[in-house]
Amino acid sequence: MKRGTIKLCGAVLAAICLLGVGQTANAATQRVVKEGDVNKVATVNYVKGYGISTWRNVDETPTGHYLPTGSQWIVNHMSMFEDNTFWYLVGNNEWVSNKYYDIKQDCAEQKMNAVITIKNPKIFRRGVPIFSDTINYNQTGFVNFDNDYRVFSRQVLGGETWYQVGQNQWIEGQYADIKSEVSRDNKQSLVNFPGANQKNYEVYQNKIKSRQL
Repeated sequence: MKRGTIKLCGAVLAAICLLGVGQTANAATQRVVKEGDVNKVATVNYVKGYGISTWRNVDETPTGHYLPTGSQWIVNHMSMFEDNTFWYLVGNNEWVSNKYYDIKQDCAEQKMNAVITIKNPKIFRRGVPIFSDTINYNQTGFVNFDNDYRVFSRQVLGGETWYQVGQNQWIEGQYADIKSEVSRDNKQSLVNFPGANQKNYEVYQNKIKSRQL
């Protein structure tokens, strides 16, 4: 397998292995409705310090190989199944579910039950900002550095991850690590999702530079 060198922002088995966790491959009993060769880079999104199992032939046979959280892998082929789930071929007959892998072109949302730990990136004074949604950059408050917060949902917009920690409370994924996870649903595509509010985004960036946050 080739490991990607491009930097991108971005059902679980009960037993967690020493190096990772394996997801079930329900796609084995489903029909492929669309597939094709691609050349994309996927980033593993899971609990920090763990990894996700790869599977043979998109079936229920794990390879015993785990791809670490945060690592990036070249996707050679994509298959879409009738339940609208996607599987990526990342090596010699090694497949992964897009549930745990983000590509730059993603525009999707998925429910999840997890806990994140807030990083301290040294660019904020008061804490990591909370926003009312993922596109308008309307800040409503802060979360404390190094504290843990429950996550109810996540969005991936153009490869950028957001975590929902409450009603109308979203945190940029680059400032948090997943500490633990109980479950997550399949990704649901966000069709015609509007782009970020560029004006508000620039105001937000200027506040960071001027140490107002």
